[in-house]
Amino acid sequence: KESPIDNKSLNNSNKAAKPDRGFHEFPNALVDYLVASSERKKEEENLTNFLDSVL
Repeated sequence: KESPIDNKSLNNSNKAAKPDRGFHEFPNALVDYLVASSERKKEEENLTNFLDSVL
């Protein structure tokens, strides 16, 4: 059974979630997931850039 929330709708929610609208409109768990996901992406990019510069 597929989850009703796919990555595309997550990305759209993330773009729509401007701080002035307030994150209270979104479940805390979803906000935490989006934040953790974007942090992890930054770390991966940093690691890739580091490896590129070393190799």
